[in-house]
Amino acid sequence: MAAPNSEAPEEQIRVLVKDRVRALCGRDIRTSTSPLAPGVLSFDPVKLLRCSGSNATGTRLAEWFSSYQGSLAYEVEILRIVLADDVAFCHSLNRGSATRTDGARIDKWWFATVFFRKTDGNWAITHEHSRVAFDLNSCRRVLDV
Repeated sequence: MAAPNSEAPEEQIRVLVKDRVRALCGRDIRTSTSPLAPGVLSFDPVKLLRCSGSNATGTRLAEWFSSYQGSLAYEVEILRIVLADDVAFCHSLNRGSATRTDGARIDKWWFATVFFRKTDGNWAITHEHSRVAFDLNSCRRVLDV
């Protein structure tokens, strides 16, 4: 976790999100998981659906990284942040593209909501929820939002 700083809280969270995106693109598990609170709860639309704790989230992330070859592209778009004293949340539209180990190319969009708590001057992620849209008629995921 980063040392406490005097930046405005919204800017601190924006920097945290930006650093995490950079770490994910670089397949850096340690930096990707450093802003997670020990008891973080993550909801992932792929595989496990629910992951509890920063260690379990790191394991899930390592599994995710190993399913792709080469570089990963990850973007956070339309980031909105809401703050109140020592808690905050943000929501965004995210995009990821990469080549799976089987050679298939993916390019998908999903929605994310992330909750934070500030402790000892640092923001930590306490809850993450990622979800994809789905078509009501076919009940299939919509990945090209």
